[in-house]
Amino acid sequence: MHQYCVANLKLVKCLVDVINQTVNGDHGVLSSLTSAAQGGDALAEALMGSYCRVKHHYKQGIAWLEKSVAQGNAGGETSLGNAYAKGQGVPQN
Repeated sequence: MHQYCVANLKLVKCLVDVINQTVNGDHGVLSSLTSAAQGGDALAEALMGSYCRVKHHYKQGIAWLEKSVAQGNAGGETSLGNAYAKGQGVPQN
């Protein structure tokens, strides 16, 4: 359980940083995050999935989260579970 809490805290902190920088006009961090996710980085995939969910791009977010979960990323697992609980891009379950 502890590993999931730590992973989720890291995911939330990173996501807040990405959103804040994007809101402030710095899209370089989003570009770097996208590149890392496209390169198969599990944390970057989880962040992209969560970022897409925040922006209401649910289907795209689910795709990123599923890639992250396939690599065993705990933060991605939690975010994907939340998407199912809320029915965001997937059937509510």
